[in-house]
Amino acid sequence: MSSVSMRVARWLTNQWRGASALTLPQQSLHRPPPLSRPLSSRAGVSYPLQLSSVSESHASLYEESLKHPEQFWGDLASRRLRWTKKFDQVMDCDMRNGQFKWFLGGSLNVSENCVDRHAEEDPDRVAIIWERDEPGDTQFITYSQLLESTSRIANVLKREGVKKGDIVAIYMPASPLLAATMLACARIGAIHRYVYGCPCLHLQLTTNYLHV
Repeated sequence: MSSVSMRVARWLTNQWRGASALTLPQQSLHRPPPLSRPLSSRAGVSYPLQLSSVSESHASLYEESLKHPEQFWGDLASRRLRWTKKFDQVMDCDMRNGQFKWFLGGSLNVSENCVDRHAEEDPDRVAIIWERDEPGDTQFITYSQLLESTSRIANVLKREGVKKGDIVAIYMPASPLLAATMLACARIGAIHRYVYGCPCLHLQLTTNYLHV
C-alpha cells in the first residue's frame, strides 16, 4: 500500500468516524417553495411551470419542447445550470442519422451544479436523507454540510496528487461520505469508479487506480 493511499485512507476513516456530527433534527427537513414565476419570457414566449395538474404540466411542457426545442432547452439550460463557459449552440441533431449534439461549445462542473448553487440559495435545505441499518436511525445532510465535505475531500485528493483525468476507485459503504467523495472527484475532474466496500475502508493502490 502506498503512502498516498494510506494518507487518504486515514483522513477518510476519521471523517467516517465523525459522521455522526452531520446529524440534524427532523424539523430541519423541508421542501423548497414551489416555483411560481415563468421559466422564460424571452422572445415573447412563456413556459409556465405550475399548471392545474402534474399531467397537464407535463403535457404542456412536452408540447412546448416539440414546438420550440432550441429555445425551450436553451432557456432551461441557461437558467437552471451554472456554466463555466456558455454554450454557443443549443443543439445539432440529425434524427435520420442518429447523431445528437447538445450545448455545443459549453462547459460546466457537475459538482458545482449539484451542490454549490443550492448551498448558496438555501444552505439549510436538506440534500441527502440517509436511512441507516437500524430502523429510525436517520440522518439529514444539508447542502451547506455537503459542500463542506465535498470541498475538503477534493482538497485532500488534490494535495495527494490526484488531478484531472486520473481514475479514483472508491471502496466504501453507501453513506453521505460516499456521495461527497464522488462529487469531490467530479469537482477536480477525476474519474471515479465505485466498488462497494465494508466500513473498514481497506485501501490498496494498483496501477493507475487510487482506491479510497
